[in-house]
Amino acid sequence: MKKKLVVAVVAPGFRPREDVLNKIQDYISTQNHFEFQYDPKIIEKHPLNAASVELRQETLAQAILDPLVDVVWCLRGGYGSLHLLSKLAKLKKPKKKKLLIGLSDITSLHIFLNQKWGWASLHASHLDRWVENKVDE
Repeated sequence: MKKKLVVAVVAPGFRPREDVLNKIQDYISTQNHFEFQYDPKIIEKHPLNAASVELRQETLAQAILDPLVDVVWCLRGGYGSLHLLSKLAKLKKPKKKKLLIGLSDITSLHIFLNQKWGWASLHASHLDRWVENKVDE
């Protein structure tokens, strides 16, 4: 049997709507080719973003540094990713490359990973759009 790709879900930008958060577990449980790492604790009560800058930085760093993770998929875009770059710049480049997926404000993370670490990335739909059936599978 082929090993499933491990996908870490991160929330570097805006907070998704409550109904979207409720659909995530159902969606990821139906995906047979991926093993999702999603902890609802990555979302806090925050006036604009998914969580405090510290929690968003830590969650992203954990996903990038985890040697088991193959893909880092952003839950949503929106303002906030730029604030995570200071933490990324302090990390030692992991030996294992990851694929970052996201768009919009996530572009700052794409540029960092492309230019500083030479990683490929995929400028594509966030997980919230898949959960809301806004993307054809």
